[in-house]
Amino acid sequence: MSVVTVEVRFVDHGDEEVIELTELHYLHKKFFDLPAQILKCSMAGLEYAKKNAGALALLQDLALGETLVAQIINRQEPVSVILFNTMTDEDININQKISDHIQMNFVEPVLPVCAAMLQAGGIAEVYLLHVTPMGDLYVQIESETYKVLEDLLDVARNRTAEMLGEDVNIDLTRLYLARFSEDGEWYRAAPRSNVDPDGKVQMWFVDFGNSDRVELSKIRRLDSVCDQLTKIPHQALRCRLYNVPPHSGHHWTPRACQRLLELAPDNTPLLLRVQDSGINGGPPSVELFKRSHPQNELVSINFTLSMDTSLFSDGDRNNNSANKEAIPNSSSLCRQSSLSSQSSSSHGNSGPSSISSQHDSSAGSPRSSRTNSPLTSFSRQKIPGALVPQEIPAVGSYFDVFVTFAANPSNFAVQSYKMTSKLSSLMCEMQSYYDSTGKELSAIEVGEFFAVKHNDDTWYRARTTMVQDGIVTGLFVDYGDCFVTSQDRVQELPNFFRELPYQAIKAKLHGIVPVNVDWSIEDSRRFQDLVELREFVSLVMEVEEDSESCVVLSLQLINTTDEKLDIYIDQILLDEGRAVKKAKC
Repeated sequence: MSVVTVEVRFVDHGDEEVIELTELHYLHKKFFDLPAQILKCSMAGLEYAKKNAGALALLQDLALGETLVAQIINRQEPVSVILFNTMTDEDININQKISDHIQMNFVEPVLPVCAAMLQAGGIAEVYLLHVTPMGDLYVQIESETYKVLEDLLDVARNRTAEMLGEDVNIDLTRLYLARFSEDGEWYRAAPRSNVDPDGKVQMWFVDFGNSDRVELSKIRRLDSVCDQLTKIPHQALRCRLYNVPPHSGHHWTPRACQRLLELAPDNTPLLLRVQDSGINGGPPSVELFKRSHPQNELVSINFTLSMDTSLFSDGDRNNNSANKEAIPNSSSLCRQSSLSSQSSSSHGNSGPSSISSQHDSSAGSPRSSRTNSPLTSFSRQKIPGALVPQEIPAVGSYFDVFVTFAANPSNFAVQSYKMTSKLSSLMCEMQSYYDSTGKELSAIEVGEFFAVKHNDDTWYRARTTMVQDGIVTGLFVDYGDCFVTSQDRVQELPNFFRELPYQAIKAKLHGIVPVNVDWSIEDSRRFQDLVELREFVSLVMEVEEDSESCVVLSLQLINTTDEKLDIYIDQILLDEGRAVKKAKC
């Protein structure tokens, strides 16, 4: 029988702990006289660092267990304070120590060329943010510095209203905070022009690589809003695709740019390999790869693009009006990216991006899915002929699951264990049906349900996310992983194969976050070894929705195969130093 546990906070010390329910007792009223002794505080000037693991570790080292003096800056809870250690020869300002430590660890992002002789060959995980009409790419590498940047921007945005009406003189050598026209958010930007007759300035967003014409009233001096933001290196890295276009007579076109963005869908980390470190100061030439699930194979985006030479043909070059419709030359196509993390990290709205007109941007908000994104969400509304999701268990209930797919602790998929026999029967019926039946489809609609024959020669229920030039991508709805296949391996899904709800449910481990900004490859592999294709008892801690309105279960996974000891997967990752407990809001 599983042990019932509860999470408690010790009101005189402030720490929290998960204990067995049998260890919890009612507090006698005679102990009520003394008020709770903890007071919730925040470190003044370090609001941006509340999720910074390095800052937390330094705070614990400098302050935990010490007798300190607090200078109160704001009495509203959480009380904002500056902490001083006055027990040494010189008073130590702990807030300043932590701020200096964070700034000392700001790292300038670079593409992974070898330090010696700037040789090619390095590999890094990146996110594609922006593609110019000339084929220049801007990518971003996640780092602790980037996470600090995001947190500082949150602080700066809250201060912009205070500076309304302040005179701003444009200096082409300085950084500013500029308001992106489409989502109304503020981002770091460098001016590329002086103020024009319309009162606008061409601003280049240094962390994302694209530009926008911004009204002078929507520009703030960065050092006045948040001086720390001036010290963080630019995050957008420029490069070009190696051997793309494939021949010297070819050139980048709007269709080629659009195809590249389709191959690098939103929220998808890519592997980048530097093939050439750049000639005469030019950008490095790189090869991009994405992972194709469920086999986790690497697919070369360069090779896929170069195979279709029509993308780079002269047909698009002289049609000026078509060019302006498809990819205007003032700002070009941009990926509305999400560094997550997945995860995730989902990062939310974190950068400007656009498909702009000749003068102004005209795209959705940053880091959200494009309208025609291959990662469209599953509708939970019941419509005729549509599959519906599996029934979601209640918060606080135990839920026996089978983990079908695991990318990392913040992104995996589970099936209800009690439904496995029904799914197994359905799979057997599908194999028999499609082995004897099948016809070539005249059309495959994006967002519809089909049967797809995978590389293992097994038919699975799937939903399509992209169809182009005979290539189909999508999601196996009973297992949670993605696929890329050819159109001839797709068949209609009759209604009698749609009666069983789709079984894959998105999930994440509850209460933990990666030690660094995201889960490393080693952490992800360790998690896969622990959980993938295994059965667990899970405890449903929360039911959430992700940015695509898909249900995500926040679970505790418990391995109960040992009769004497229940093993909590989150605790293993904590004990191994791969994760830390998520800070309470």
